[in-house]
Amino acid sequence: MGLFGSSEEKRLEKSIQIYENTEIYDEDRWKKAAKLGHVTAMYDLGQRLTRSYVYRTRGLEWLSRAAEEGDSRARYQLGVWYMQGRYVPRDRQKALTLFEQGGFGKDVPAPRLEAIEKRLRQVDDVDPSERQSVRKAGPNLEARRNLCRTCAGLIYEYGRGVPVDVEKAVEYYHHGFTGVANLRLSQLSRYGVAEMTSTYRIDPDLVTRYQDHPEEYWQELEPMLSILLEMPFAYRPEGDSYEVNMDNCAYLLHHSDGRRYPHRCGFAGWRHLTDQMVYPKWDLAADLFRRGYAGHDRYSAFALGVMQALDWCKWDPHNRDGRTPVDYLQAAAEWGFVPAQYNLALLLSLRGEYSGDAEDFRQAARWAEKYAASGDPDGERLLERLSARRERAV
Repeated sequence: MGLFGSSEEKRLEKSIQIYENTEIYDEDRWKKAAKLGHVTAMYDLGQRLTRSYVYRTRGLEWLSRAAEEGDSRARYQLGVWYMQGRYVPRDRQKALTLFEQGGFGKDVPAPRLEAIEKRLRQVDDVDPSERQSVRKAGPNLEARRNLCRTCAGLIYEYGRGVPVDVEKAVEYYHHGFTGVANLRLSQLSRYGVAEMTSTYRIDPDLVTRYQDHPEEYWQELEPMLSILLEMPFAYRPEGDSYEVNMDNCAYLLHHSDGRRYPHRCGFAGWRHLTDQMVYPKWDLAADLFRRGYAGHDRYSAFALGVMQALDWCKWDPHNRDGRTPVDYLQAAAEWGFVPAQYNLALLLSLRGEYSGDAEDFRQAARWAEKYAASGDPDGERLLERLSARRERAV
């Protein structure tokens, strides 16, 4: 039997020829390759289609197929979206399952990887550029695997939808090999929360290296915040009875200060934020949210706090209004937007871990207690861990 003699190998060979020889995006050719079993084509096609509101359902289907076939990138991406409630209903249990599969499962079924390696070994006259192209069918996915392990650790440490399991979180961090994993191990050791971590290599002084560059500390935590924060995707703002289109958004941007129609500005910003328009732009969403915030729209304040915390618009640590994410979230929380209470407690606790200020922990515990009163068990879990850190703060 020659190279790619079996039917499975022949299908993979054909998928490689179709996908790898397509220099520009061609949906029909990518789809043919994906249907023939090319996992990278499934992932890339899914990513491309998901960007469009019109074709998003088809994109999610291809990403799901890639995840089922073992692609860690697809598992990580879908896991993040299920945690955030972006494009899909929020489902933290499903997100955790995807992260654990992506972190510790096999990337691609062995027969396909073996077929790729066989082609690389046995085709002697292959052009170097083609050899490199073929390798793209079985990429090194270790970076995504590490992110999946780290995200699973965060879910267990903070109890996002599951009971807190610090020991399991530490184990996942230990295999994560990411900046966030190292920071979490450092903080767990620093506050004496995870004494079982003594068997692992931990740098308890890691956070002190950021004392002169706090912006680097928050940038390092960005992947963590994208998993743990309550996200604006999962909530609909007030004013959804207002028909929002591109013309209305332009009018609100240029002719309204937000004080007359704050909820309309918030809802228009949400439409941009959730990619429900032809040309969604987050910078336009931010402008609409600022106008809504000026009119005391609580969803706008909540969205601005999250966007700035994650630096979605590449803002400076203090934006043009001189307000921090904590300022925006505190305004939203005081105006009665419950999800902002959790985010505020989380950011204050992270700031307290960085500075060692007991006042940050006290304020974080106060807001966590308010959030816990809403009935979400995650609030109780956050409150418990804050109490332990507040006692050890110096």
